[in-house]
Amino acid sequence: MAQVTYSLEERFQHLKDKIQSPSFQHNQGLSNEVGYYIFDYPVTETLKMRTLLKRFLDSPMAAQLNIRCFNVFDIMIKEIKSFDYLVAETNETDGAAVNELEKVEERNGMDYLIEQVGNIMEITKEDNAIVKYIQNRLPKNESIIFITGLGEVYPLLRTHKILNAMTQVIDNYPVIFFYPGKYDSFSLQAFGEVKDQNYYRAFRID
Repeated sequence: MAQVTYSLEERFQHLKDKIQSPSFQHNQGLSNEVGYYIFDYPVTETLKMRTLLKRFLDSPMAAQLNIRCFNVFDIMIKEIKSFDYLVAETNETDGAAVNELEKVEERNGMDYLIEQVGNIMEITKEDNAIVKYIQNRLPKNESIIFITGLGEVYPLLRTHKILNAMTQVIDNYPVIFFYPGKYDSFSLQAFGEVKDQNYYRAFRID
């Protein structure tokens, strides 16, 4: 029997149905696992994914479910600008900050830039800059966390490192990563081509 293939819109509707369930909202039925999920999608459908997300985040349902969406690219740029290390002025626009990062890469290479950004973000620590940023902005009442911008930060920040850190610290909210690539419940494959490290603690949303 041929495997059924669902469109991005159909999968997103399944996601909306799923997050309305009280068992999902309270991390029930996960065999003591934390409630982390990955919604993977083809990079060719990135613009469609952004449209679906924006439409949903602006909807009454998102407000009712208390959705909190965090873009890791925006967090990275804000942290770098406030650190005042790779960019010249803290009041630089985001576009200017990105241009400065590109200049650093041209002068010193991508490996150097990845190392420097990783150091600024303290990405190997459980309480790294991304985790602290999100923690400081979470409401005390029940919420669902959306994580976006994973494609924009690649390869400066790797999804598996963000996941590993967050699962150690934030464990009382369901967290959904929107991942441009493939996840088969065993490994992450950025953009469907570049294999990331194995990751086993997140559930794939079909």
